[in-house]
Amino acid sequence: MSAPSGPGVPGHGPDAKPRPAPAPARRPLGEVAALVSAGTGLLGLLLGFFGLPAVVNSPTAARVTVTETVVVPGPTVTVTVPSADRSEPGPGPSASSSGSAGVDRQALTLLDPVDGRPMLSSGSGTLKGEEYPDAATVDFCIGGFTEYNIGTNWKRFTATAGLDDSSSNWPMTVQIYSDGRRLVSVRAGLADPKRVDVDVTGATRLRIGYELLGNTCDYDNKPRLVLGTPTLSR
Repeated sequence: MSAPSGPGVPGHGPDAKPRPAPAPARRPLGEVAALVSAGTGLLGLLLGFFGLPAVVNSPTAARVTVTETVVVPGPTVTVTVPSADRSEPGPGPSASSSGSAGVDRQALTLLDPVDGRPMLSSGSGTLKGEEYPDAATVDFCIGGFTEYNIGTNWKRFTATAGLDDSSSNWPMTVQIYSDGRRLVSVRAGLADPKRVDVDVTGATRLRIGYELLGNTCDYDNKPRLVLGTPTLSR
């Protein structure tokens, strides 16, 4: 049976007006809160991935492991960002008369002379075909000395003394003194190096003297003394 229509029925006929559309249903308050919570969680997650490295990579940042837990509808997401290892540069080793802690040997060439004329200087040399890349050397005539402050923490001084293979041949003597007391005197010449090994326990000053045998010298071709691998040890 069809519904009545016609001029006498409301909503029909030429003067009839369309009915307004029903209003959209409002979302429950709980659903809105869930959406806000999800958006906040997503923002925190993005900050965890992109914001934290700028802090972790800071030069002053310590080693830190950052853990951020984001609660969103559904399973819990945990993001862990470990910081990179950073080590602060420390002071490098430096030579001193007493030596660094834990060091049992020290090259004499690392110390600066405190007195002398003409003085030994750091260099290299060759004695009877053997090369000494670490050596104390001096070109001189007649004689001279070099004195070092070695502190009081060393027990022995060792070296190989002689004339460099390219030197003019003027035999000489080399003397080692400890706080003014002569410890040893050796004669050295071309192709005739001598080993020096003396006790310097408790000594503050180490003096190395050198003197030609004879009263003449060729100043245009001075002999060259080499102390190969001069070393202080405990």
